[in-house]
Amino acid sequence: MPGAALPGQMEPEPIPADPNEPPPKPDPRYEELPLTEKAEKTFKKQINDINRILSAGRFAENQQQLFDKFFEEYALARWTQQRNLNNLTSYRQELRAQFRRAKSGQVFEHLNALALKFFSKLAAGNYHPAVRVNAMLAIGELNRVEQTSIDTPPIPLPDALKVLIAALNDAKMPDAVRAAAMVGIFRHVLSGNLDEESRRSLTAGLLRLVADDLPDGPARAGREWILAQAFETLGLLQGTIDGHAVYQALLAGAANTKLSLSTRAVAVRALGFLDSAQLGNVNVLQAATTLAEFLAEGCKEVAAAAKNNEQAADQRRRIKYFLEATITALKGAEGRSRTGLAALARDGNQQSLINELHQNLKELSDWLEDKQTEEKSMAPKVAELQEKLAAWLSKAKSDKA
Repeated sequence: MPGAALPGQMEPEPIPADPNEPPPKPDPRYEELPLTEKAEKTFKKQINDINRILSAGRFAENQQQLFDKFFEEYALARWTQQRNLNNLTSYRQELRAQFRRAKSGQVFEHLNALALKFFSKLAAGNYHPAVRVNAMLAIGELNRVEQTSIDTPPIPLPDALKVLIAALNDAKMPDAVRAAAMVGIFRHVLSGNLDEESRRSLTAGLLRLVADDLPDGPARAGREWILAQAFETLGLLQGTIDGHAVYQALLAGAANTKLSLSTRAVAVRALGFLDSAQLGNVNVLQAATTLAEFLAEGCKEVAAAAKNNEQAADQRRRIKYFLEATITALKGAEGRSRTGLAALARDGNQQSLINELHQNLKELSDWLEDKQTEEKSMAPKVAELQEKLAAWLSKAKSDKA
């Protein structure tokens, strides 16, 4: 699962499996809810009745029992059948369509509660990892209000966020399931519908997560993907809860040489989203020095790749990514006031140093954005920035001393 997207970006939806591909053989280590072929045929005959209930929005007499039995013993239970693993993405899409059919009201709310309870058990239970991951993704997709037009986006289900945060905080939960929870959490944060209690709980959980050491071995890449998402989410929360701790956590992520430069870039960029009014007294020059050191490492890596004749377009995109992240940290996120390290400078000398650093970065950034330079080698320009960063770091460290 992790690794399919750049750190700091949402993971793309998996490509649906080939329907002609034979289903995987059941693994006896994992549980399956009972569902015989005879029962499945019976339930399939009820689909039109279920659709009418969804469209009506309210239960008539004795309909709720039929409805619950259909979902608990067939529509959702079939997720656990390992012969259906190739169909899990389709099942999630089908469920989303059923919610849109219901739109709102009694049936909609009842299905939300039923699905949240059912998927919470699947995500935490001894089911196949693909089942648990898709169950957690489905929890993140639950809405309190469905989208009715382009101008009215959906509102995620607040109760679902509690389950997602609990999963993120559960160190015993497999990383793949925690990554799925992070996808849902990211969606909730982007919606802007978090109350203060949710923001506080989520911030505390994310701070614990980013403080943990990364595991060695195959699990490392997956955990680093989660870590990158956590950095970005902390930035989107803007430090409105425990702002100074969030600032320190992101700065530590930016400086952590055990992480990939791409993951560190996410932490760097997230610094530019924090509300400066929430951060208290911070050493802005120390932070700017960390950013300059990060970017110097980025230049060194890109220069080495260029010598090895690696794809020039990829390296151009990579250095642009590092530059954009650092400029955002220095000057703030576009369209957001009271953000960026420049707003935290205590005196004119600090402000001057930060402006100088920003100007050095902007020169290369503007050159890279110029269409006329696309066919030119960027190696001389990157080397020039490396020299400027070295000179700036020497000056900044003298000022700190």
